[in-house]
Amino acid sequence: MLPLSTTPQTPNQLLENGIRLFIQAFPTTYPVALAVGILSMLPSLSSAAFSSENLDDVMQAMLDFTPYMPFYMGIMLVLYSILFYQLSTVIRGIQVSYREIVRASIEKLPVLFMATWIYAFILSLGFFFMVIPGIILGIALIFYIPLILFEDKGIFSGLRQSFQLVWGRWFHTALVLLLAFFMSSVLGQLLLMLLEALLYLIMPIEETSLLAILKFAYGLINALLSPFLDGVILLLLYDLKLRQAITQPTVNHIDTPKNGHFDA
Repeated sequence: MLPLSTTPQTPNQLLENGIRLFIQAFPTTYPVALAVGILSMLPSLSSAAFSSENLDDVMQAMLDFTPYMPFYMGIMLVLYSILFYQLSTVIRGIQVSYREIVRASIEKLPVLFMATWIYAFILSLGFFFMVIPGIILGIALIFYIPLILFEDKGIFSGLRQSFQLVWGRWFHTALVLLLAFFMSSVLGQLLLMLLEALLYLIMPIEETSLLAILKFAYGLINALLSPFLDGVILLLLYDLKLRQAITQPTVNHIDTPKNGHFDA
């Protein structure tokens, strides 16, 4: 169990709690995180054109993959939902069966699926006109998944509440997320460098084979570290709701699923 603070936290405190949550949840989350990593690399593994330096080849590979995109996206959303649920059970210190978590994740899939497409569309508009609006909106709307999962929000209400929570606290939110991403990236690079050094010591490998192994390993390392970012998002959402509760005392906090439903 990870006791949650009853007062707003500094970025340093949120990151420290994120590390504790990651360590406590790792024995539970790593199989799903590995599945996310393998699935995320599936397109490039299925077609070398995704890694081509020729832009036309990459575009053609993306077009060929388009018919499979809804199914692919659905599986990824279910896996990410499972990760959020697993992290939440660690925070609350409760036991929820894996079967129940999977069932709840699948039940939320239609809403998550539509909300994710809308989120991606809004971000693409922001980046199309200027990069800065895309960054601002990407951070402001990032909490829509846990809001849908834990507070039974709808497609638009999840995105809207995320925006309301972050707006006015955007720089605090952006700083925590940026630091968490930086920490995860640095650790991932260090682990990759260590793996590369070990491979050189253990066996002679051709450069092409070595690069392929390191690329695959880096994908898995990033996937194994992804629950840290997801955990920080959950803790940051709780922190934002605490900050909102200062001016709106009736606001609810994150709740844990029970029998596929969420308590108010």
